[in-house]
Amino acid sequence: MPLLVLSGALGAAPARAQELNDARRIAIAERLSRSTVTITVRRRGIGSGFVVGAERFIITNGHVVEGAGRRPVSVHFPGGEVLDANVLVIDARTDLAVLQVAGRAPAPPIALGDSSRVRVGQSVLAYGSPHGLSGTLTQGIVSALRDNLRGVGDGRITGLIQTDAPINPGNSGGPLVNARGEVIGVNTLIISQAGGSEGIGFAVPSRLVRRLIRDLRDRLQNPRASAPPVRTPAPAAAASNAPVTAAPLPVWLGIEGDAFSGFGIRGIRVQRVIPGGPAAAAGIRGAEDPAPAVVRRMNVPWTGYVILALDGHPVRGWPDMIRLLGGKRPGDRATLTITVPQGGMEGSAVVELGAPPASP
Repeated sequence: MPLLVLSGALGAAPARAQELNDARRIAIAERLSRSTVTITVRRRGIGSGFVVGAERFIITNGHVVEGAGRRPVSVHFPGGEVLDANVLVIDARTDLAVLQVAGRAPAPPIALGDSSRVRVGQSVLAYGSPHGLSGTLTQGIVSALRDNLRGVGDGRITGLIQTDAPINPGNSGGPLVNARGEVIGVNTLIISQAGGSEGIGFAVPSRLVRRLIRDLRDRLQNPRASAPPVRTPAPAAAASNAPVTAAPLPVWLGIEGDAFSGFGIRGIRVQRVIPGGPAAAAGIRGAEDPAPAVVRRMNVPWTGYVILALDGHPVRGWPDMIRLLGGKRPGDRATLTITVPQGGMEGSAVVELGAPPASP
């Protein structure tokens, strides 16, 4: 990628250059603080992102912005500017997305590293906005390299980077960098029993960011008038790998949540239930709500209901939920299978889906 700044091979560097001493860590943190952003989607939640390339594209996770529909996607820059962004592409295969603001993004690009040279045991730093706390830096190592992990993109990603660097909700879309400060991955998923970091996090390798940007540049060379964002579906959900047009969701569930994996289950953990929305009317509760009496009696941690399925179809994350809701209409009823993982309790709730709220 000629427009991205690349450094020499990681494996060829002297051991001394890879030491994360205080001075190096501070320098990397200062560089990340200038190039990393917080992304908010109204009524959906918070994620992270970072600026790359001469075009100053903003990279984040697809699940951070997927489902935004007509809701504004706001990018909070380090200097305090808050700008609306266009979603240029969402790739469900890799759970990556590319955004761009009008004009020149007020943040410098950060270099992409070579994820093919990542090795187990090397030091890494994660940066982002866990729980909305922007500018948070954590440190760890590469714990393993995984292939075909369910719950990340289409489940067919190779070279997924596993790390013990603390990652929490809100870190999604933020950079995982090596000891040179180069982005080697996009923080995407944690496996947790308690809902927070337990030292098992995963990042999509930077080679897939590089590929997505290359494909986007090729497409932008032949712009189409008023072209909507492009969403590349997972192969299992489409007859080919050709991009298809993304349309706003026709219905509204009324929750904010994030991917959950733990206790042998995967789903969407409900963080917040929008007052007056369909989920609230059905009795769904999120982490911000008081725990139901039955959960209090079980004396287990309350982290919000986890949605396991919609109308009997598994929901392993937001891409599944978006796909299933795409075939619904306002007034339709949907049955949600929900659980409280720590207590082993499972039940269902019937939600009457509403029309998407009007944009302000």
